[in-house]
Formats: sequence, structure tokens, C-alpha cells
Amino acid sequence: MPRSGADPARCRGAPGVRGGGRGLRRRANVGLDEYLVASANRWRLAEAFAELFQEVDVLLAPLATASPPQIDDEAPDQQAWEALGLHMVPENLLGLPACAVRAGFDSAGLPIGVQLVGAPGADALVLAAAQTFFEATAAVQERWPGDLCI
Repeated sequence: MPRSGADPARCRGAPGVRGGGRGLRRRANVGLDEYLVASANRWRLAEAFAELFQEVDVLLAPLATASPPQIDDEAPDQQAWEALGLHMVPENLLGLPACAVRAGFDSAGLPIGVQLVGAPGADALVLAAAQTFFEATAAVQERWPGDLCI
């Protein structure tokens, strides 16, 4: 449902929205069998994370495993764009508290980030761990990418 005052007709096919929402409509059309399989997989994933958080308080994980593709490429690498959020899917799917922090820079001078993830309800612990990481990496946090703007 659109936000109050939003015109749903304008949202469809809006510039910059690839497919004009067709992909979302296609993905939203899920049958009962697919839903039940996805739901069972989500429960298995939640159980695996629950076991993990019996052993660790906070998980440190990458935000991405590769540098982002260049936005001005004539033929953007769609797989690279889609892979950018891949490491955040389980956390988002399960509603786990997470916080992203800059951890360094790649060879092109672009920031590299990590995410700290906690068990359900461990929001304060995740934020405290992120603050500790931030303070322990002061030199990285003070540095900014070179002049990458065109």
C-alpha cells in the first residue's frame, strides 16, 4: 500500500526503477507450495543462527566480498549489483540486529565495511560492539575516500 498521499500510478514505471515494479509483482505471485518451502527454510535458518548465538555474542561479517561495479559502466554487471546485498539477506530475513561499520578501503580507494550482528533482542550489545570496533579503528574512521566524485 502506498504511503499516504503517494500516487500508485506514478510509482509504476518510475524513472530509475528497473522494470517499473514488474519484478516485484512477479516475485509477489508465490504459490502455497513455494511459500511453505520458503517458510520452512526460514525456520531452519533461524535455528542455525540461534545455535550460533549460543556460542558467540556478536558475529562480525563482511558487507560485500567484492568492490561495487562502476555506476557509469556502459554495460553494468547486473550480477555484481545483485551480489552487493547478499551478505545481509539472512540478517534482514530474520530481523536480527546489525550495524555496519567501515573497516578499510579497497585498492580503488572505496570504503569496505563489516557488519556486526547479534541475536534477537541484542540491539544494545550490537551497538556497543560497533562503537568499540569504531573506536579501535580510529585511523580508518578518520580517513575518507579520495576525490572520487566526477
